[in-house]
Amino acid sequence: MNCHKTHDFFLNVSKELPLVYSVRYRTPIESIVSWYLMNFSKGLWGTDKDSIDVFKPWAQERIDYWKRFANKWIIDRGGNDFHYFSYHEFIKDPMKEMTRTIVDVYGEACNEARLATVIERLGVSKKNDIRTFRYFDESFFKSLELQVDREMDRIGLPSAL
Repeated sequence: MNCHKTHDFFLNVSKELPLVYSVRYRTPIESIVSWYLMNFSKGLWGTDKDSIDVFKPWAQERIDYWKRFANKWIIDRGGNDFHYFSYHEFIKDPMKEMTRTIVDVYGEACNEARLATVIERLGVSKKNDIRTFRYFDESFFKSLELQVDREMDRIGLPSAL
């Protein structure tokens, strides 16, 4: 089976294509922090954007994106060709979740020894503590979560705080 990975950053990916969809999701705060850091690690942003004055308004825009993403891809679920995987569950037990992904999406048996090697090489680790993020502000992050508490409840996501 061939795969195509997309983050659907512009929410313009069709849900009507004749594909098997694997939707991985995480809490909004973890998603926002990860996306912000990815902009630097991938060289998309220069160091001039690395400030609290850039992060906070950008994060506020991303919470609206997360809400629309959650509604499109998770709450308004697709048919049988949609498989959902919580990042929270993945980092808790990468072996279990990747095995489930392989079996559910690809319908194949899992070579556990090979998968264990892949997980180790990729450095899949336990949850990054968002409290160590350089612009961590608990009250700001709580205010963001409050804007999507309905979606988080419907999905069954815990608070990242």
